[in-house]
Amino acid sequence: MKKIYDLLCKLETIICGIFLILVVVLVFLSALTRKFNIPMQKSLDVAQLLFAWLAFIGADIALRQEKLVGVDIFTSKMSKKANGICRIISHLLMIALLVVFVIKGFDLTMNSWDRSFQSLKLSYACVTMSLPVGSLLMILSTLTLIAKDIRMIRGEN
Repeated sequence: MKKIYDLLCKLETIICGIFLILVVVLVFLSALTRKFNIPMQKSLDVAQLLFAWLAFIGADIALRQEKLVGVDIFTSKMSKKANGICRIISHLLMIALLVVFVIKGFDLTMNSWDRSFQSLKLSYACVTMSLPVGSLLMILSTLTLIAKDIRMIRGEN
């Protein structure tokens, strides 16, 4: 199971890197061609699609690597065990919020199924699907962080 999760993590990182490069290139090309009065609306729509996925997959990468913004003014003064318990409670609250994002995200996706991009023959649901999928990935990452915290509290690490 760990090998599959590690493969998923590597795949997410590769996808984010590719999407970031594509978004930058597409927006740059769009700005450049607009300067010569040759608008490229499709490139902006594709960039919007890629950026939505980039944001949510990137959020999962940041969460997994524990690079999200946090305030540790109180927890830094706690014992290791108390800090671990605090982190587990925080992660459980995060999972509760992410479950809401998954449910509401799928609702949003179903409601936007008939909506399409201006220039692409593609459903806007392809963009809104990034919310529930990204949230599911973050739930998985949060569960692994909880397991890590439990091992730390038990003194297994």
